[in-house]
Amino acid sequence: MHEQLEFVGFWKRVGVALIDAALWLPLWPLFAWANDTAWQHGTVLHILALDAAYSFAVVALVHYYGGTPGKLILRMRVIGRDLQYLSWNRSVRREAINYASALLTSLPLWWTFRHIEPSNYDAGEQARLLETHAGWALTYVWPGIVQCIDVGWVATNRRRRAIHDYIAGSYVVTKRSLHDALAHQPLSSGAPPAAGIQSNPC
Repeated sequence: MHEQLEFVGFWKRVGVALIDAALWLPLWPLFAWANDTAWQHGTVLHILALDAAYSFAVVALVHYYGGTPGKLILRMRVIGRDLQYLSWNRSVRREAINYASALLTSLPLWWTFRHIEPSNYDAGEQARLLETHAGWALTYVWPGIVQCIDVGWVATNRRRRAIHDYIAGSYVVTKRSLHDALAHQPLSSGAPPAAGIQSNPC
């Protein structure tokens, strides 16, 4: 990797996660609606569809702009070894661990709908299941465990890569250092100029 690159560390990426969470907060009513609808109709399809839409938004932002809103605000970029934004394929791979986590959290709900008649939505029923079924608790605990392990991995390596970075072959760097690296890139390499960076083709 280029010596000019400055890799983004653990606490700054925690800051990114907090900003992203705050910006996505207005969409919370949609997730609440999906949960309510799931209990009314006995299906997890609404939840999975909303998770897929969220994941696609993240993938598109990484592919076209080099990061989620939190990264863009804090002047960070997600790139590959070629100093370019990720292709569609690699952007999808980078988000895959989060969507896989969402799928796993849907399993207890799917199991519930197969064994309990969800004739009417009842928040009290959810609370009772949380207390009596360890598997149901995974719906609330599993995403946090996955995120902690994934982001915590940043602190274990010199280039500050999370597990999803290894899966996608990506790096999170500061925008300033990326432009410095592009400025020192030989013209014959075909890299984009320092004034900007373009996404790879699929």
